Amino acid sequence: MKQFFIISTLLLALFLASLTLFFCTFNINDYSGWIAQQIEKSTGYQISFDVIENNLWQDSSLSISGLSAGRDQQIRFDIQKIKIEIARLDLWNRHLELGLVELAGINLRVNPLFLEHPAVAKNSREKNIAQIQALPWDKLYINKLRLSDLNVAVSDGQQSLLLQQAMLRSDNLSIIDNKKLLGTLFKGNMHFDFAKLAIQLADLSALRVDNLSLSTELDLAKLQGTLALSAKHFAFIGPNQAGISAENSSVDLQLDKNKLTLTCLFNNIFSGELAVQADARLSIALFPAPDFSIERLQVESLLLKNMNVTIPAFMAAPGDDVAIKNNEKQKLPIKTLFLKQLTVQNLNILSEERQIPLTVKGLNSRIDDFYLLQNNQRVGLSEQDNQAGMFMLKVDYLQWADSVIEALQVSGSLTENDQAKGLLELLKNDF
Repeated sequence: MKQFFIISTLLLALFLASLTLFFCTFNINDYSGWIAQQIEKSTGYQISFDVIENNLWQDSSLSISGLSAGRDQQIRFDIQKIKIEIARLDLWNRHLELGLVELAGINLRVNPLFLEHPAVAKNSREKNIAQIQALPWDKLYINKLRLSDLNVAVSDGQQSLLLQQAMLRSDNLSIIDNKKLLGTLFKGNMHFDFAKLAIQLADLSALRVDNLSLSTELDLAKLQGTLALSAKHFAFIGPNQAGISAENSSVDLQLDKNKLTLTCLFNNIFSGELAVQADARLSIALFPAPDFSIERLQVESLLLKNMNVTIPAFMAAPGDDVAIKNNEKQKLPIKTLFLKQLTVQNLNILSEERQIPLTVKGLNSRIDDFYLLQNNQRVGLSEQDNQAGMFMLKVDYLQWADSVIEALQVSGSLTENDQAKGLLELLKNDF
């Protein structure tokens, strides 16, 4: 019996020593070819990597360097380094908590035809969702997600998208809960920066944004969140080559249940300034399908200052204005739009559209308490009630076609019977 015990102990010690030696000398890179084959078999992507650093037994981390992947020469991405730290692994309850997911030096190149193909998009989306939902995890949680030096190029010669030097930081992300992928109920915070975004479309319209920074904290389940956005430069050019640009823009939004507050919007736009403060009452539903509408939008203050606005030629045919008039009562996505205060300071307007032969110099105006929309339709002066607000209009020079007025000043209330309003109607008829 004693001899049996000694032999058993020696065999157990030998087994443990062999197991320890295996883990100490095990090199996952020796199996890189097999791993790449399994990934290609399950995803269709050809993949390769330089080095895998397996530190699961030291600090519960795994690092991959020099990862490259592609598919049918339509999509390819390269990642210099990936690092994953496991904070908690509970195999019994199927809980996985990742302390850190970090990707650095990401370069993505895509052919737009690959993204636009309906069958590819549908099959890829359904396959990815099915694979994630088929995982045996009950919970998947990421404490910290970090993406740095992200560069994206999408081009087919006629249209393109270029994103340079982007960075993404997000904390406290719930990905899977109760074995279900949380696709719509996003919860967490995110910070996103990039140096340049340029988009060129087939109709020759283009968008460019430089030095953008976006921060958001959102809990869609509770319909609460904040968003702060700033951009050093923004420019958009339409198909007719008419454009708009802005410098040093910033936006702050706050969502609380069904109330959305626009706390700040400031643009150096049209060589001037624009500032807005507004509140919106929303109707939001996430189930069974996402639905969104604006019940009431109240613009507390709107300031236009020192702007030089050019109206480009945009009407293709003389009948376009008739189509606009016929659609005046068309329902709009905002049920009620109320303008609390509009202030215009030193606005200059020049029209290049021959059907709008307008030139305005030195326009100063103020409008208080005016409904622009009610019941999803535009509201005219004749529909304003007796509680309508006041207006003031002052212009140094006003020209419509061959008719010219200088040093015009008028003020009054925004009701149908106001004499000042009658003067405006007279001016409209004269012009």
